[in-house]
Amino acid sequence: MRFSNRFIVSGLFIFLLGFLPLSAQPDVSLLSLKIGSIRNLQDASFAENNQRSLYPELEIGGKLLNPSVRWSAYWGFWDDGISEPLPVADLITYSYSSNVVGARITYAFSEDQSGRPLPLKLGFFTGYSHHFVEAQYIAGGDFAGEGGEDFTGEFNAFDFGVQLSFKLRGAFNLLIEMEQFIPINPELSLLNTNRRVYKTGLNFNF
Repeated sequence: MRFSNRFIVSGLFIFLLGFLPLSAQPDVSLLSLKIGSIRNLQDASFAENNQRSLYPELEIGGKLLNPSVRWSAYWGFWDDGISEPLPVADLITYSYSSNVVGARITYAFSEDQSGRPLPLKLGFFTGYSHHFVEAQYIAGGDFAGEGGEDFTGEFNAFDFGVQLSFKLRGAFNLLIEMEQFIPINPELSLLNTNRRVYKTGLNFNF
């Protein structure tokens, strides 16, 4: 079922691209470097102080239909950094990390009614991402005394977010973003965790 769902979503994306106007000339003109905080996979009941991780992200994109509608592709990474057992009895402690790759379409309000560029731009974006998850066994055992072992998992997600962009000097802009990942049929129940990320960074228009 997961296999067919991936093909359905991929086919729908390609189908929608077919409706782009023939006059549209997408380009590559934007590079962004961001850093933020993401909700990791640790259980909130046992890891109250270890639920968020540092999340760097690299993004490249450009104009899609016009300067207000942009495409982008990105890579991000997080690691919860846990190396010691959590202080809970009968619990297996894992350390989680993840590589995230995806694509987005952003609509930004970039001009006022007279056509002049706005110093503060508000944007909304949606996208699709694939999350590769690795779990490293740290310590502990379950109620039967059985230990754990390393494992991997993956899932797809729809992405939704909002962005503020402040004009700096030259071609640089300061970004502030909030993004929500919504998992699509994750293969493991733990991957269905609410995944929200808060980011800031710079982008460069070339």
